[in-house]
Amino acid sequence: MLAGADAVTEVPATRWDADLYHDLNGAGEKTPSRWGGFLPEIPFEPLRYGIPPASLPAIEPVQLLALEAARRALEDSGYGSRSFDRARASVVFGAEAGSDLSNAMTLRSVLPAYLGTLPPALAEQLPRLTEDSFPGILANVIAGRIANRLDLGGANYTVDAACASSLTAVDVACKELSGGTSDLVLCGGADLHNGINDYLLFASAHALSPSGRSAPFDSAADGIALGEGVGCVVLKRLADAERDGDRIYAVIKGVGSASDGRALGLTAPRPEGQYNALTRAYRNAGVSPAEVGLVEAHGTGTVVGDRTELGSLTRVFEEAGAEPGRCALGSVKSQIGHTKCAAGLAGLIKASLALHTGVKPPTLHLAEPNPAWDAQSSPFAFHTEARPWPAAPAERVAGVSAFGFGGTNFHVVLRAYEDGPPPVTAAQQWPAELFTFRGADRAAAVRAATELLALVEADPGPHEPWRLRDFALGASRRAESAGTRGARTWIALVAESAEELAALLRRAVAGEHAPKEGLFTADDTETGEVALLFPGQGSQRPGMFAELFVAFPELQRHLRLDETTARVLFPPTAFDEASRKEQQERITDTTVAQPALGLTGLAAFQLLTRAGIRPAMAAGHSYGELAALAAAGALTPDALVRTSRGRAAAVLGAAGDGDPGTMAAVAAGEPEVAAALAAAGLDGSVVTANRNSPRQTVISGPTDDVLTAVERLRAQGLGAKRIPVACAFHSPLVAAAGEAFAKVLADVPVGATDFPVWSNRTAARYPESPEAIRAELAAQIGAPVRFADQIEAMYEAGARVFVEAGPGSVLTRLVGTVLGDRPHRTVALEKGRHTGLVGFLAALAQLAVAGVDVRTSWLFQGRGAVDAARAPRRVRAAWTVDGHLIRTADGAIPAAALHPAERVPEALVTHSTSAGPVAATGSEALISEFLRTSREMIAAQRDVMLGYLGADPAVRPRPRPPPRPRTPTPRSRTPTPPSP
Repeated sequence: MLAGADAVTEVPATRWDADLYHDLNGAGEKTPSRWGGFLPEIPFEPLRYGIPPASLPAIEPVQLLALEAARRALEDSGYGSRSFDRARASVVFGAEAGSDLSNAMTLRSVLPAYLGTLPPALAEQLPRLTEDSFPGILANVIAGRIANRLDLGGANYTVDAACASSLTAVDVACKELSGGTSDLVLCGGADLHNGINDYLLFASAHALSPSGRSAPFDSAADGIALGEGVGCVVLKRLADAERDGDRIYAVIKGVGSASDGRALGLTAPRPEGQYNALTRAYRNAGVSPAEVGLVEAHGTGTVVGDRTELGSLTRVFEEAGAEPGRCALGSVKSQIGHTKCAAGLAGLIKASLALHTGVKPPTLHLAEPNPAWDAQSSPFAFHTEARPWPAAPAERVAGVSAFGFGGTNFHVVLRAYEDGPPPVTAAQQWPAELFTFRGADRAAAVRAATELLALVEADPGPHEPWRLRDFALGASRRAESAGTRGARTWIALVAESAEELAALLRRAVAGEHAPKEGLFTADDTETGEVALLFPGQGSQRPGMFAELFVAFPELQRHLRLDETTARVLFPPTAFDEASRKEQQERITDTTVAQPALGLTGLAAFQLLTRAGIRPAMAAGHSYGELAALAAAGALTPDALVRTSRGRAAAVLGAAGDGDPGTMAAVAAGEPEVAAALAAAGLDGSVVTANRNSPRQTVISGPTDDVLTAVERLRAQGLGAKRIPVACAFHSPLVAAAGEAFAKVLADVPVGATDFPVWSNRTAARYPESPEAIRAELAAQIGAPVRFADQIEAMYEAGARVFVEAGPGSVLTRLVGTVLGDRPHRTVALEKGRHTGLVGFLAALAQLAVAGVDVRTSWLFQGRGAVDAARAPRRVRAAWTVDGHLIRTADGAIPAAALHPAERVPEALVTHSTSAGPVAATGSEALISEFLRTSREMIAAQRDVMLGYLGADPAVRPRPRPPPRPRTPTPRSRTPTPPSP
């Protein structure tokens, strides 16, 4: 979900024949959509539940998968092994009857009434009726089988409220708990209605998307994409869950429901019913809609539905005084399709995980919002990529809606649980994994890589295949074990799939080095000391480090230090160029940019230290010096935020209300730039502010003068470009800021540093006393940044590995220019295609082969990984179940089970000797012509008589059915060829 995966695919050929039933315009009894969300084959072990395998062909897949989901929910909650009072545990599921299996059984039963018999070829495809068939297709047995097989003695039943069924189940379950009749409820939703009849029924209501994608709240939304889903949650009273030490994802604060009342139809949504459900939910919860930060909408992607829902939500939230743009609005249907009876529970699970992890998930296929949404005034905003939700747990509130045919509306209000530990990761599956290989020498590391390659390429046989993170955990444990014996890392790689892992391992064994493809190998460069570099203003951008804050929720504590800045740092999606420009301008504002870089610097340092990296020294570029001091321990995180704000205010105050000035980068060294400025007569107003490298200098001064300087420098053959900053830093225009900043620093506690920090102004180590540190920080604002000299001094002090602990790779590129061919390594957390989580893993890989003692075991905490090299192989389940069929592990379908439909033209072919499609000849032709003429004459006489009596000759009376024969007799029919 967080990665923005789209699970909607074309209909599987085994489900129904798209060539037969699909018509883009939905003409006739056709569907305009051939797309949907279809479950893959889910491993299922019937003997685990005491179900005889021979019974499986007669049981609806929805019952089996609901049972599997219920068991997994209990295990996730800790009650798979812990004892609890099963006599007071209930099961409530939202579901409806009639899926593919029951439809096929019905077809088997009724076809003889039309054909006189069941053709043998059809009998082979249709499931056979057994003693298990009746309970196997009943909707209530979805809950009943769970209670039976898991030995639960409370109530069990299903509820049907169409697409609101699973939130209806949540309402009923909460009443079971609040009423004291149950102590634990397995509450779920289950819907596998993706058969052709379901598509044709939705098509008849003009609800399906011809494009095949659900695009909730997009102006081009054209309908629903159907989906399948089965989900289950464990509900308990909050006090009981706290008493029992349960992990709590979220707390249900209230549920509201309402009917639409009288309307012109049963399927069109009415805003009144939705409004009533919403207001009742928030009243019952004791929560104002203005507190809500996330709404998981019904959001089906239909034009009328989206417009109606957006209007209802907007009315409720505006009446509560909600601030514009503060609440994220989305729908999981954009990723999995509309799972109908299970849709509400899918939304509930999504919202609960969002509350638990502090992440606002994305909504897909949203390019231009519905015209009913006003970007400036709407309480809602949209996220097309996952973004951190930095609010404290107690302040995270979400709402979930589900609306069903027949005018049934439900809304659930949830709040994050505030007293539990934060999760260590937001998702078990990452976009990539890190692999390191250590050894006493390169050959030993190659042997370790070769052994992993053999494991990756091995045929799993009857066992479950290992996941990428299982291979990575095994490699991590072996590498860290070797590390305790002093072995260094010779090979490191970052792979996004098992296939890519195998390919990279083969290249590594062959001795290749391909950093752009994620393969890194050690060389003979001296390791030396690690130096951290913290970027300054100019490196900031909207959304920087978002993926890392999402992947590691523990980092969000830094964002909570300054939630105002965090909201600017992670804005909602901008849908036009003007909005994108506005977001860039907001984060360029010094009052935002500097605290934002401080927060990301803290996050980068925390991740690096978690990986065992211990810097010997640090430095920052301009503002980044504050972040470097905070990393070294001289400033607390709170103090960093305070000084960041104070520094920004001091700089802007010094610039005054007039021209704040600007800056420009010049592709030349400081001596050459100074001479060019003097030649242009600008050396009195424009200064060299950043002496970054022998090939880059940044100039600063009044805006008009800097722009003139850019033109003059270009005319002299020097590359020059204005950079996006708020004012002329490190120039006389802001020199007065030093005194104002000194007053701010006087009230800030400053401590000793854990490792040396180097100064921009002096290109030497920072002094040790708090007073001297404050004085150096104040003096730095108006002085030039001697970055090149600083890097030279750090190199002289032993630094050989320079790590850019922040967004971008500006500083590491400058280091390369400064040091040239001298032995060193530069590592950026974001470089090229390696950004976000992949970029961080690639940085660790580079550090590992650089000789840094990188620890990786912590990367697997909370991710459910097992050691592929040592864990016992999990035997593959004997059966699989999807939304349609049951199969053995080798893919065979039992003879008595439902099979994929195959054409049986002979089903309608006559077995009598009456006239067929072959033309009659001789006497048979004469008799046939006589009978035809007789029929036409009788029909003409009938029409004349009916006209005389005033009746409509076009209305034909239905013939009386013939007497039922004692033995089945095939009807005479003309063969009907299958449709193309």
